[in-house]
Amino acid sequence: MFVGVMGRDFVDYLLSTVESESCDERTVDILVEVLLSFNQHFTHVSDNMVMHCLAEQIQATVLSERLLSLFNRGGTVYDQQQA
Repeated sequence: MFVGVMGRDFVDYLLSTVESESCDERTVDILVEVLLSFNQHFTHVSDNMVMHCLAEQIQATVLSERLLSLFNRGGTVYDQQQA
C-alpha cells in the first residue's frame, strides 16, 4: 500500500498544515482531498492511519468544518469549486 510513502509523519504534517493559520483556502481544499483519498484505502478502523493520527490531534476545527460542508452539500471539494 502507500504506507511506505505516506506514513504517520506525512499524515500528521497534512493535518497540522490544514489547521495552521497560514494555510490558504485552496491549499486546505487540496489537502482535505488528499486525506480523504488516502483514508479510503483502509478497510478497518484499527488499521486506519488517518483516523489514528486524527485522534491524536489537539484540534481539527478546519478539517471538521470542511467535512461538514462537503457532507451538507453532497459532493467533493472539486465539485464545489466548479459551481
